[in-house]
Amino acid sequence: MTFLWPGMLFLLLLLPLFVGVYLYLQRRRRTAVTSGGLKTAQGNSGRSLGFRRHVPEIFFLLGLAILL
Repeated sequence: MTFLWPGMLFLLLLLPLFVGVYLYLQRRRRTAVTSGGLKTAQGNSGRSLGFRRHVPEIFFLLGLAILL
């Protein structure tokens, strides 16, 4: 079996790297907010977005996987 563009298969290996970078940035963001003085200000701002905050990134990664 041969592929027309075998290089694209190697690019699919970058998707887990993108997920790891995103998770790292989210963890860094969470620690920055809780360590600063903004914790009380953020707690009074209302309901958090929860899972919905990650939906655009999930769609981006799915679209990238489909294109590759």
